[in-house]
Amino acid sequence: MTAWSHSQFVDQVKSGQIESVIMSNDGLEAVATKRDGQQVTVNLSSTDLELIPILQQNGVDASMVPQQYEDSFSENNFPLVLPIFIFLISAAIALGGFLFWLWMLIDCAMKETDEGNSKLVWVLIILFVNFLGALAYFFIRRPQRLRELGQ
Repeated sequence: MTAWSHSQFVDQVKSGQIESVIMSNDGLEAVATKRDGQQVTVNLSSTDLELIPILQQNGVDASMVPQQYEDSFSENNFPLVLPIFIFLISAAIALGGFLFWLWMLIDCAMKETDEGNSKLVWVLIILFVNFLGALAYFFIRRPQRLRELGQ
């Protein structure tokens, strides 16, 4: 891809050779597309306040690439999609684990018999061992209680 200076670019715009231009956020670089489809890089040495009106007067479609996407824009990367996806999956797993833990804690506290210390022991296990305690209660004690008491 060839590179033009600011003055070469302005001359090409005024002669009607440029169809569109995408400028960097800092206004120092741009990619211009000529009417024949060829792309050219443009080194804009300084911010030219008259450049936008010149582009508009000559029917050039001008746009700017937001700064946060400048590096990844040409590579078609989606920099925020993966972290957001990972966050949502992690949040769903954490919420599911918490709800399961809460369900087992309430189930144990409400439906275990008061005979002996089994209710107190299981509540303490669920409270202090957290999710693993809830899993142990679900797979070890709960089926046993359902067989014995039917609840």
